Amino acid sequence: MIAILLAFSDEKTQSKYEQIYAKYAGILYRITKSILKEEHLAQDALQDCFIKVFLNLNRIGEIDSYRTKAYLTAIAKTAAIDIYRKEKKIWDVTESEEIS
Repeated sequence: MIAILLAFSDEKTQSKYEQIYAKYAGILYRITKSILKEEHLAQDALQDCFIKVFLNLNRIGEIDSYRTKAYLTAIAKTAAIDIYRKEKKIWDVTESEEIS
């Protein structure tokens, strides 16, 4: 998160990002945890989510709007599902190696 904060071009943009993080990090973590069931994977998904938020901050208008919450929720779900799929492939490979 520190590297992201250093990358902002101005204080207004940084403040917007920090407000989004403060408001939505808990909600988005619960979403990722409900999908992944493991804390470290949920934290990885949350980090991926906020990297995507940083890259698409210009798409976010009003921080408190339903549209923003829906957008962030979609990003979090996608990040969690991507990690789930990646982990599933690892588990499948590990299981097939054990059978051989």
